[in-house]
Amino acid sequence: MKNKSLLLLLFITIVVCTVAAQPPTVYFREGLKYGFKDAKGKIIIPAIYDAAGDFSEGLARVNLGFTMSSNGKWGFIDTTGKLVIPIIYERVDNFQNGMATARLNKKYGFINTSGKVIVPFVYDDVRSFYNGMASVNLGYDFNNNTYGKWGYVDSTGKLAVPIQYDRIRYFSEGLAGVCIENTNKSIAAKWGFIDRTGKLVIPMQFDDITVDFTNGKAKVKKGTDRFYIDKTGKRVF
Repeated sequence: MKNKSLLLLLFITIVVCTVAAQPPTVYFREGLKYGFKDAKGKIIIPAIYDAAGDFSEGLARVNLGFTMSSNGKWGFIDTTGKLVIPIIYERVDNFQNGMATARLNKKYGFINTSGKVIVPFVYDDVRSFYNGMASVNLGYDFNNNTYGKWGYVDSTGKLAVPIQYDRIRYFSEGLAGVCIENTNKSIAAKWGFIDRTGKLVIPMQFDDITVDFTNGKAKVKKGTDRFYIDKTGKRVF
């Protein structure tokens, strides 16, 4: 009986604490402004922002100055509404694994959840961190139809793989697919695989990579033939 009472008391405590600590879960619009409500519809953060995004890893994107003709500036608030990362960025993405893409002065970098710059704002394009590595680009310009070159930075912000590739894929099981275009455009570009140091471990010989390494195998294409290889590049089936 005593054990049952203790279990009941523990259950009630958990329920009360959960209800009392309901964080904001969704943003809402009131006129032209955005705020945040909890799961029950209660307003937690008033509608004072010009744009907003959902919470991710305890932080949400908020914007001041956004209009039909202006992108305004972005920063991040916590679940109490406190501004924890200043509203100074031209663009930001949600936090993933403690990092968020941001753009400042038309250049991209990464910040952590305290607002510290981890990857400096020197890149023309970036892709999110995945398995401890992020793709970074120099030379990309959408307006001039130039695609630049790609490399990789690690989670400390260090350039781990030189910026020299025309096309790249995410790292998976320690390897990433990369491609360098042939200067003779009549010759199709080929794909190979590098490790996290940038060493080419499987030569550039494939027309495409359709599945990254999973359980030690990747799916590739040569001509019309699609098949799986192991981490030495050997065809397995």
